[in-house]
Amino acid sequence: MSSLPSVLIGILVKNAKFNLDNLAGQVIGLDYPKELLSIVFLEGDSEDGSYEHLKDIMPLFSDWKAAYLEKLDFGFKLSQELHHVDEKPQGPRQRQRLINLAKLRQYVVDKYLKDESFLWWVDSDYKIIPRDALAKLLSYDKDMVIPLLRLEGREEAYDRSTDRKDMDIDNLVRTYPNQLVEVDYMSAHAIIKSKVFRVGANYSSDFNAHIIDQEGAVFTRKAKALGFKPYLATGCVIYHV
Repeated sequence: MSSLPSVLIGILVKNAKFNLDNLAGQVIGLDYPKELLSIVFLEGDSEDGSYEHLKDIMPLFSDWKAAYLEKLDFGFKLSQELHHVDEKPQGPRQRQRLINLAKLRQYVVDKYLKDESFLWWVDSDYKIIPRDALAKLLSYDKDMVIPLLRLEGREEAYDRSTDRKDMDIDNLVRTYPNQLVEVDYMSAHAIIKSKVFRVGANYSSDFNAHIIDQEGAVFTRKAKALGFKPYLATGCVIYHV
């Protein structure tokens, strides 16, 4: 019996057909025993044929512990310029988008996280995932760890939701290169021990009517209140499209 932990990889998909073949290759290429890996693709509200393409991709995961594909639509559309949380337009459409994301993540936790030791949220727009990324994140043995997300060819961090009150993410990376750094908030794309969910941390959708907050930050606050600590792995870099 392996002493390595089992992991559920959760991927939310919307209009990501352009990157799905690459993404599948990236996660299949992870240097980790496939019999310890489960994966769930939760697709919703795509207009580019993402769900149909995912059905063609699923056989690639036949040697994994488990592989799931589900479609869950909200009938929600948002203009492309509002997709990035760091732009934060103060309005009900962006707030509804974040509430929907929180609901989707909680749905994955409730339905698909079974006996796995960890849940790793992988973005459908990841372009390059190093083969050792998962093993490196697990090696820290922390409750919640997020990798450093960058755009290919750019030095600044793509993820603007992960930070510390006294220092933004770019300063954290410069100050603590190739280290594990405790942070105050993290975005959703972290690897999280299952026990964090089992003791009550969840992706709440009770957003304040006047404040837009990324669902990862909401989760971080709840987890911290239960005694868990979030960390940024500045030496584990994943590239976004």
